[in-house]
Amino acid sequence: MSLSVIIPAYNVEQYLEECVVSVLEQDANNLEIIIVDDGSTDGTLDIANKITNKDDRVKVFSFDNAGLSVARNRGVKEATKDYVLFLDSDDKLANGQLVNVLKYLENEKLDCLFFESTIFYDDNTDLSFYLDYSRPQSILKKIESGENIFTEMMKVNSYNVSACMYILSRNLLDDIKFLPGIYHEDSLFTTQVLLSNKSKRVACIDNRLYLRRIRQGSIMTINKTRKHVEGYEKVYDELLKIDTSCLKTEASKYLKRFRFDLLATRLITLAQSKHLYSFYGLSQRYNCFFQFLKNDLKGVKLKTFIMLVIPELYLLKIIMKNKRNRR
Repeated sequence: MSLSVIIPAYNVEQYLEECVVSVLEQDANNLEIIIVDDGSTDGTLDIANKITNKDDRVKVFSFDNAGLSVARNRGVKEATKDYVLFLDSDDKLANGQLVNVLKYLENEKLDCLFFESTIFYDDNTDLSFYLDYSRPQSILKKIESGENIFTEMMKVNSYNVSACMYILSRNLLDDIKFLPGIYHEDSLFTTQVLLSNKSKRVACIDNRLYLRRIRQGSIMTINKTRKHVEGYEKVYDELLKIDTSCLKTEASKYLKRFRFDLLATRLITLAQSKHLYSFYGLSQRYNCFFQFLKNDLKGVKLKTFIMLVIPELYLLKIIMKNKRNRR
């Protein structure tokens, strides 16, 4: 079994070498690393070229800046191995863990394997995050279809969409691409992967292979803008295009709930971007409510409906949850 690790890179000269070395030091055979420089303006490309000159398992491709989705798609196009892992260029892999993940993937002949992550903080950051990347205990090491895994994770409110938290068959990517030009593209991509009819053998394990860096200025920590709101809007619209006639009843039900969650998150993001009471914000609130009535009304509880009408309640709920988690 062989693996392509795809690393999109944009202005990460401080982190790139550490990221790539964390892969090269893994005890794994038949491995390639594809660095896609997305028009960096610092020393990122120079560092990438120096790395590839030292190790022929590393390939470097450079393009004009087009965003994370396009960079990942370009990396997939250059990939030559059986499986693909996406790795953000400021993150890294836990030492010695990849071989165990690949062994399980190969032994079970999986189409997709979800694993866990641990967060760590940049030396100079004063950020405080609570992020849970664990997988549900109820489905660990069970071989299921993608839609069953999606359903079980949604049931226990443990559906994490990060594209970096699983390894998937290269064949799955013939039909599924990252949507360019938006934020929150993982919400669409991961859901499409799981609900694909090609995702027949999918599993979750509790191996903490991935190490996610929390730092100032990353996509995860930057202030929310209208583009974040519009990203959720586009993902919602694309999810409506999924043909549910091929899905089991429960999977369709939880896809509808996931769409509703995106509407709610869109409104929360709108509030975080300080646009909630602007003309733009009011039009977004109306649009969310209209989409809810048109597509996702049936089966939604009254308290959930109220929160959609009054998104300030969601913000209060999040604030209270964060306070409890910090105790």
